[in-house]
Amino acid sequence: MPATFTFTRRDLSIALTITLPAAASCAALVAALTSTRHAPVTHSVAGAPTIALVQPVAGGAVPRDRPVVGFRYASSTEADPIDIGSFAVSVDGVDRTPAFTLSPSEGWGALPSGEGRDGLSLGSHSIEARICSVRGACARVASAILVERGIRR
Repeated sequence: MPATFTFTRRDLSIALTITLPAAASCAALVAALTSTRHAPVTHSVAGAPTIALVQPVAGGAVPRDRPVVGFRYASSTEADPIDIGSFAVSVDGVDRTPAFTLSPSEGWGALPSGEGRDGLSLGSHSIEARICSVRGACARVASAILVERGIRR
């Protein structure tokens, strides 16, 4: 008797079909499977797309009055294209995705300028972006950017 199980962990789902003998019980199946809690999560999956911070280059600087960042991404195979709706960006743990304009190969956005409630202070900030393929393989990039004084024009 075939049974399908789906295992999900964050951005990765794996479907597994197992054919069990008629006499098999759930207890026997549970005893045969082992699980490890708090196993390390890797950020690379075979066949995952690629993503890179291109503006500024990793560790680079942006002016505080125009803090624009850009990412480029690409599918690893034509059979599993990019899911643009899965694109997400956070700065210092705060979601900044709505500020980004997306195309099939890149995403660009202006982060809040100046200091204040939502603006970025001078100094180093962590930035992370994620993109997935339509089949659910995801890639992430994390970096630091430096916000410097800028000249308003």
